[in-house]
Amino acid sequence: MKDWHKADIKAALEKRGTSIAKLTQEAELKKGTFNNVFRVKYPKAERIIATALEMQPEQIWPSRYRVKEGETTNHEIEVRDVSERTEALKADKTPIERMVCLSASDYYHATKNPHFAAHYGGVERIRAELFKLLDEWHIEINQ
Repeated sequence: MKDWHKADIKAALEKRGTSIAKLTQEAELKKGTFNNVFRVKYPKAERIIATALEMQPEQIWPSRYRVKEGETTNHEIEVRDVSERTEALKADKTPIERMVCLSASDYYHATKNPHFAAHYGGVERIRAELFKLLDEWHIEINQ
């Protein structure tokens, strides 16, 4: 299993309305400090980023938290409903094309990252939400 790419982490944070810079500032650390997390193990930054994404550090950086075969971690993956996020975005009056882009990004990421997919109920669930949004967008365009 591969670690998340730097761009995927930044995009996931952006989806949640935050950034590496904001997290660094909130943690009262020097500007640029969190960028080290992309090169080397940095448990404090990893925990802060993972918390902002409602995940565990080992889900984002599995190579840094290898579990030996036969062992398990004490973390359960809480399955989140992707449709709840869609409803929250609708409540915030997010444009449909933005929701489609976010959903497409989730789908792509889910196909590459099994932990991410599991966190949101599987690739098919994410795909179904994407197609539901595409249908809504299509209806909106043709009205």
